[in-house]
Amino acid sequence: MCFAFIDLHELGMSFDYTNTVDILKSQKIYTFSLIAFPTLFTFLFYLITSSMIKNKKLKRQKDFTANVLDSMEDYIFTVNKTYSLELQNKLSNIQNKNDLINAVYTHETYLNLVTGRSEHYEIDFNGKSYLVHFNSSDNKEQHLGILSLKDISSLKEQQGVINQKNKEIEVTSRMSALGEIAAGVAHEINNPLAIIQGNISLLIAKFRKEQKIDIKKLEICEDKIADNIDRISNIIRNLRNLATSGSASNHTCSLEELLEKSAPIVTNVTNTNAIKFIKEVNIPTDTIVKFNAIEFTQILFNLVSNSKDAMHDFKGERWFKIIIDKVENEVVFKVVDSGEGIPEEKAAKIFTPLFTTKDFGKGSGLGLSLSGMLAKKNDAVLVYDKHAINTTFVIKTQLVKEEAIEEKVAA
Repeated sequence: MCFAFIDLHELGMSFDYTNTVDILKSQKIYTFSLIAFPTLFTFLFYLITSSMIKNKKLKRQKDFTANVLDSMEDYIFTVNKTYSLELQNKLSNIQNKNDLINAVYTHETYLNLVTGRSEHYEIDFNGKSYLVHFNSSDNKEQHLGILSLKDISSLKEQQGVINQKNKEIEVTSRMSALGEIAAGVAHEINNPLAIIQGNISLLIAKFRKEQKIDIKKLEICEDKIADNIDRISNIIRNLRNLATSGSASNHTCSLEELLEKSAPIVTNVTNTNAIKFIKEVNIPTDTIVKFNAIEFTQILFNLVSNSKDAMHDFKGERWFKIIIDKVENEVVFKVVDSGEGIPEEKAAKIFTPLFTTKDFGKGSGLGLSLSGMLAKKNDAVLVYDKHAINTTFVIKTQLVKEEAIEEKVAA
């Protein structure tokens, strides 16, 4: 291979190096343009197309959300940083929108609701009742959250019907209880009356025979007569209490008061049916609980009546026991009898109104359902303990602290 080195000057030719560099530079720019411009155009086209697709999706989502909001029966508002309201759905039946917003905004609980100090509140508007609820937003820059108004008028009407039915069930159960007690009342009253009559006859006989009265014997007879009169009065008073509805459901009372008012009714059933009544109190009797004494008596009576019926043909020892303990901030009453429990398939239904395990005509099916309602009415719980060896019902009620009592008295 040969390499020839030619001197351009010898051939009479000249070369401008400056122009050559310019040409090469321009060639590079041209080449770069050929490559870069299509790529840039493709990238821009992709960005514009993607943006258009996203905008379409966002519009569809926005339209879908708007349709969902408009189809809802609830009023939906956004709450901005100044706590003002903006309606988000277009309800066909909305009237006086500004009056509705004003009713929500001016309510005394509104600020507590949107600041998390309250869960909800109710307002009345245009003859309807609404439940106002607030959900806080994660993005506080846009708005504080979503506020909804739900029409609960029909629910309140239905609740009113249910409450009325519950009252009817309660009255029916009380009358049934009074009917059951009536059979034992004659026996309970006849005994003290016989003692009174016997002591009076003794005094008259002594006076006729000796023409004088022994003061000591007179005092003994007087004490016996007074005690038995009190006994009769207690029986009548407790019957009268059981016949009344007991208006103060949130009444607090001592454990001693609960036992004192319920004992005559319970002992009336146990004594009449030869059932041993046992009380096991493991906490001080001056302990204050949140329970209406009359309604507690009604619950105990229903339980002891069921025990009495269940043990009717029981061959072994028959007893009815109340065990009272304190567990943390609750007072727990275990109501136990000598029965061997309730079959599982029946135990699941025992609190259902009109369900009874007794023979036809012997049970109304209202006692336990009423007892459950009365317990709930007093913020307590009544349950059947399926794990216990003997038939056991458990009542859990709130322990009232001394500070709460002092605050109530001060108020």
